[in-house]
Amino acid sequence: MRNGTVAVALALVSTACARPPSTGLPAPVASTLAGWADECRAANGTPRTDNAVRRSDLNGDSRDDYVLFLGWLACDNAPSVFGDREKTLMIFAGDDAGGARPAFDDQVYDARIEESGTAKVLWLTTSGSECARPPAQSFSEETFCDRALVWNPSGRFE
Repeated sequence: MRNGTVAVALALVSTACARPPSTGLPAPVASTLAGWADECRAANGTPRTDNAVRRSDLNGDSRDDYVLFLGWLACDNAPSVFGDREKTLMIFAGDDAGGARPAFDDQVYDARIEESGTAKVLWLTTSGSECARPPAQSFSEETFCDRALVWNPSGRFE
C-alpha cells in the first residue's frame, strides 16, 4: 500500500509540474492566447507570448481591458505564421468579477496604447476604407493611417 501511495504522490507532483504557469489573464484571454501559441507550434515555431497581451483601461470603467495583438506575439523559427502584413487584434473588456469578454476583433498593421494622465487610447494602424480611401492597386502604393478606437455605449469598441 505504501508503494502505491508514493506512486500516486509522484504522479500528482509530475502533473502539477507539467501544468503551464498561470498567466494571470482572464480565462477567455488566456485560452485565446494559448490557441494562437498552439498555431505557432503547429508551424514548428516557438511562441513567445510574454508581450502578446497588454492591459489598459481603454473604456474608462476603472477595470483592465486586455489587448491581444498577433504583431506582439513572436513565433521564433516560424515568423511568418501570422502573416507579414495585417494581423489579428482582439480586445477583451474586463468585468467586475476579474473576467473579460470579447469586445473587438479586427485585422490591423500595428497597434499602440497612448497614455496621457488617466486617459488611455488604443491607436490602430490601418489602410484603405478605414482611412476613408479606396484600397491601393498594390501594397507598395498603399497609404496608411492611425485611428483611435472608441468605446461604444452598446459595450463594444469601434
